[in-house]
Amino acid sequence: MIDLILDKACFPMIDIAYQGFGDGLEEDAAPTRLVASQVPELLIAASCSKNFGIYRERTGLLMAISKDAADTPVTQGNLNHLNRQNFSFPPDHGARVVTKILTDPELKADWMAELE
Repeated sequence: MIDLILDKACFPMIDIAYQGFGDGLEEDAAPTRLVASQVPELLIAASCSKNFGIYRERTGLLMAISKDAADTPVTQGNLNHLNRQNFSFPPDHGARVVTKILTDPELKADWMAELE
């Protein structure tokens, strides 16, 4: 796939909504990391709704990877604009739950063990 993406000059978007439900957290992320290491520009959508069990919270992220860091302000501005078109005030509860778990080593270890 990487060769095809590069050959056709595609701009890929990867959706990694079920990370951890396949072969494990690291194993499920490996193909996405491989693409990101070889394709200069792409979007990655990662959902936390499923693997944190917070389905109705619509928690996740959209990551833009660019070959030039100088593109960051424009890319961030465009993503901010698109987000504002969808949400005046996006939901916050799910993001707070995920942040709490991922920033606390004990909670993160529990979550990883339970997901695995």
